[in-house]
Amino acid sequence: MAVAYQSSQTTAWGSRGTITITHPTSLAEGDLMLAIIVVTSTVQNTPSGWTLIQTLSANVTDMSIYRKIATAADVSAGSTSWTGGDAGEDKWGMISRFTGTDQTTPIAVYGTGSDYSATPSLASTITPTKANSILVQYWMGRDGGTATINASGYAVANNNPTWTEIADAPRNNLNGSGNHCAVGVAYGDYAPASATGNSSLTWSGVLDTVLLILAVEPPTPPTTSSFFQLF
Repeated sequence: MAVAYQSSQTTAWGSRGTITITHPTSLAEGDLMLAIIVVTSTVQNTPSGWTLIQTLSANVTDMSIYRKIATAADVSAGSTSWTGGDAGEDKWGMISRFTGTDQTTPIAVYGTGSDYSATPSLASTITPTKANSILVQYWMGRDGGTATINASGYAVANNNPTWTEIADAPRNNLNGSGNHCAVGVAYGDYAPASATGNSSLTWSGVLDTVLLILAVEPPTPPTTSSFFQLF
């Protein structure tokens, strides 16, 4: 089975201490869940069974990416909650579902970068360890101002795939502070096991920007052996 993106569920921007996200439609045991949580100032607690890939900060706003292979308990639970935040802080989150992934190391490589730009091009190259993976770019930016900032033009420098946007989530007047924040997430099928080169994006305004790019990888093919039997 090839690695495939299936669906996502989001929780809209809002002030809350705990952020709860419904699991994506048709979640099954063995599926890979990838979560992004964006908060102002206070990082949420990592839920039991989830692995934090990395937290990146831009202008006192944090973007955290997590992964988990779904269990039967996840399927029956129907949602996951990130606790421990300040109830007065704006938060946004999303869980995405992938099938056909490696069950032990679904995310073998990832890269990060940061810039202050409307057109960031970041030296965040990664090299998937296997062919036929899926690249996922997670972008987040924040700056002063009240304009709505949207994302477009996702790309990597080498073997650039066709990108499908999963989320474009701007937030004006973040925490009532007059600042704005933007989140952009997209994926693309990436055939070679070779370096991606820089990642790039276009915002509709200048933002203090961070990026995490990762490769969702397929299982390792089974080894085959041959033998001769003498009679």
